[in-house]
Amino acid sequence: MNYKKLVTNALVAFSAQGISLVVSFVMSLLVPKVLGVTSYGYWQLFIFYAGYSGFFHFGLNDGVYLVEGGKTRNEINKVAINSQFRVAVLLQVLVGIAFCILSIMITPEEERAFVIYAFSLYTVISNLQLYLGYVFQAMNETRLFSFSTMLDRLVFLVPLIIFVVLRLSDFRPYIILYCLSRFCALVYCCWHSREFFKAGVLDLKNSIRLAASSIKIGFGLMLANVANILILGIARALVDCAWGIEAFGNVSFSLSIVIFFHFICFSSKYGSLSCVKAGIGR
Repeated sequence: MNYKKLVTNALVAFSAQGISLVVSFVMSLLVPKVLGVTSYGYWQLFIFYAGYSGFFHFGLNDGVYLVEGGKTRNEINKVAINSQFRVAVLLQVLVGIAFCILSIMITPEEERAFVIYAFSLYTVISNLQLYLGYVFQAMNETRLFSFSTMLDRLVFLVPLIIFVVLRLSDFRPYIILYCLSRFCALVYCCWHSREFFKAGVLDLKNSIRLAASSIKIGFGLMLANVANILILGIARALVDCAWGIEAFGNVSFSLSIVIFFHFICFSSKYGSLSCVKAGIGR
């Protein structure tokens, strides 16, 4: 076991957990006081949708992690990683366009349409960032993924506090900020993956074949990760459909309080487990 790497990964992971805790506090207890009931409902609708964005890489990220896990940066097939990343970009753009078209066809409300457009953009950014993050974890470079998470949360936290102090009551800037913070994390991951992008790429047919193989391997794991929030998600969707955005906001607020205190109780435990997993190396 590489104890030095274990300690370093632990410190970085706990720092990321601490920042996430502060963000959760602000989002759960302060933001609802600033946003009105309706605006808070749309803000929570976006967060609700964003929670399912990981479904739309269809297991590609998990498959790459399972196939490449345990290899060092020198050993990993950089051409295969780069080729599948290009396929991931194409896939996510198509998914985003599909959601935008669907929104135009079935969404009469301007506010709800904005939420879906923002979710489409967030899905593209988040899944590409997670792809590279999974590659870092596969190479036992968990610290890079933790740093990207810290950057994401810090870029979100600082303006968020300013919004709360200024009592900004429009939900749109909060959603834009949420997407922007994840984009900064994506840029960070791309910078630390630049040698992969310089390694070359397979032709489109072989790239798609390789990505399809990773999706086949990773789809079950991805589904397992998403399935634990499906039941509650269905209930929240029914509340939105039956009683409207204000009722959805009230239910979401109650759940956010529960989740916040759950996060306080268990973040240290999960952070420790993640650090141990990351620190077990060559």
